[in-house]
Amino acid sequence: MQVVAFPWLGLPASLGENMALGLVSTAVSLIRGYALRKVLTQFEAKRKRTSRSWS
Repeated sequence: MQVVAFPWLGLPASLGENMALGLVSTAVSLIRGYALRKVLTQFEAKRKRTSRSWS
C-alpha cells in the first residue's frame, strides 16, 4: 500500500524501505492483537469469577 501512497504524497522511499516499514507495521499489529487478546481473556475470566449463578 505504501509503495503507491508514498510517491503520491511526495515521500521518496526505496523498495527496501517500504518492505521494512511493512514488516514493522505487521509486527506491531501482531503484538497489539496478542496484547488485546490477553487483556480481554483476563477480563472475561475475572467476570466469570465474580458473576453469580441464578439457576
